[in-house]
Amino acid sequence: MALVGAVVVSVAITRWVPVATDEAWFLEVVRRVRRGDRLYEDVFFGAGPVAVWLAMLAVSISRPQIVVMRSLTIAYGLATWVAGAFLLEAAGAGTALAVLFVVAVVALGGHHLVMENHYGQLSTLGTVIAAVGVLEGEWLISGAGVLLALSGKYSLGVFALAWAVPLLAVEAGLGTVLWMLATVVAGVVVMALGLSIRGVKGFLSTAVANKGVYLSSAIIWPHDDLIRRLRVPRRSRLYRISGSIGPIAVLVVAGLGVVGVILGLLIGVVEESTMLLVAGSLCATGLLVAFPRADYNHLVAAMPLVLAGLSLIAMWSGLSMAGVTVAGAVVAVVLVAGLLTAALAPRYTEFRRDLAHLKLLPVPRQRGTWPDDTAALRAVAGDEVFVLRPDASFFYLAGRLRNPTPYDYPLASTFGPHGQERVAAEIVSGAVRWVCQPGPIGGPLAPVRLEQLIAGMTPVADTPVGSLYGLVAASND
Repeated sequence: MALVGAVVVSVAITRWVPVATDEAWFLEVVRRVRRGDRLYEDVFFGAGPVAVWLAMLAVSISRPQIVVMRSLTIAYGLATWVAGAFLLEAAGAGTALAVLFVVAVVALGGHHLVMENHYGQLSTLGTVIAAVGVLEGEWLISGAGVLLALSGKYSLGVFALAWAVPLLAVEAGLGTVLWMLATVVAGVVVMALGLSIRGVKGFLSTAVANKGVYLSSAIIWPHDDLIRRLRVPRRSRLYRISGSIGPIAVLVVAGLGVVGVILGLLIGVVEESTMLLVAGSLCATGLLVAFPRADYNHLVAAMPLVLAGLSLIAMWSGLSMAGVTVAGAVVAVVLVAGLLTAALAPRYTEFRRDLAHLKLLPVPRQRGTWPDDTAALRAVAGDEVFVLRPDASFFYLAGRLRNPTPYDYPLASTFGPHGQERVAAEIVSGAVRWVCQPGPIGGPLAPVRLEQLIAGMTPVADTPVGSLYGLVAASND
């Protein structure tokens, strides 16, 4: 019943949750690959390919639409909740704790339940499945889980592999571990065969190499995000605090849980327990999800792993019915905070549900501009233009524009160490004929090199999307 209720809540709220920039970007990646562009070569994507392949399968019977992506988000969430319930069952938990786990995930997730990125969800699901396999001593389940985690946010997959191997060895022996590793290797080979040689090289040179730029430029600490949320009008302030305080509190408890497990084992206060080690590993993996960019979205994305780990710690410690009652009261408080969040959420006075590829779901203006207001831009540049703004995918989708570069999310973290230089060279050479930019992006993720290049150019036209620069024409004058 808890799972059914969670799905009903997700479906109910998806109608009024506006389309997020990350959602539009992922749909644009899928649309480009479906059109014939090659993943990791013609299109930048910073994770494993399976999320894109599954989305391609989902849109194979229809046009790429955002409502299909939202449906997959809900499906992946449901699968994770089911896997979490199986994990608790494998550990010997009762129904009450499993229900509490699902309710807590939904309560802390709020509207983010229908906005999570697919590759992160697949890695979270895989990590939980790997934990089930370890507790059951099953090489196939644990191997499939690790492989699924690697197929999405590969850093989580590597971390899951790092703790699954020794824990499975303790639980089931070295032979079982070897079979698990064989499963993982076979799956990785199959994924590589699904890409071209250039695609594999592109994955290694972009998705992997770019991680360093992301880690160095995208750091946000939880208290920084909370302070930023306090610097808003009073009504919005209450909305933002009620949505953030729960995940931050749970993350702090998870950190304490990891430290407690490690110290307890080191000083001999607690006996070694596979369940306890799995619990600490899940909490630690959740912390990895949240950092280095511990904003609201990443905090909420960490909740399924963190709550699963804390549930196992609660079981190991012999949580009594009184403890379950206290935990239930805490969840109730979180639910009230969630209702407060919904009640105080900003109400968009204007949004549309009729935009190309974004139908049925609400899309507000992007910096005051409707995403399909591209007539003035197309009249000068045609349909191929590089839109240098973080929400560019909205305009590629709704405005039916084509991006001549691989970068649909033009931030420093996606360009990596050399991407901006390559795109700048293409602009100067004329390979990229038109660039549209409303102004500097700002912040640590701004593509400074490209912004400096654009700043030295004279705009050809001003459009609702931004100033249009015809750099080829400028160089011929």
